[in-house]
Amino acid sequence: GRSALVRWESPEASNIGGYNVYYRKEGGSSWKKYNQEPVDGTALLLNGLDSGARYSFTVRAVDDVKPPRESAPSPVATAIPF
Repeated sequence: GRSALVRWESPEASNIGGYNVYYRKEGGSSWKKYNQEPVDGTALLLNGLDSGARYSFTVRAVDDVKPPRESAPSPVATAIPF
């Protein structure tokens, strides 16, 4: 499979517990969450993608309360893994 590096900027909120990264293959109807646990930091390498297919990505911040709440999705980015 191919890979895509997704980067984002952290919001100014101080109660961020991590981030969830979602992806969708072109033609697909639903977003899939890539990570199991919230991601620390502001970049994630997504592996196992299909070469030559266009993917869309979005990131949601997760706060540090229990259960964690997700933010609205970030603007969507697209990429074609090589």
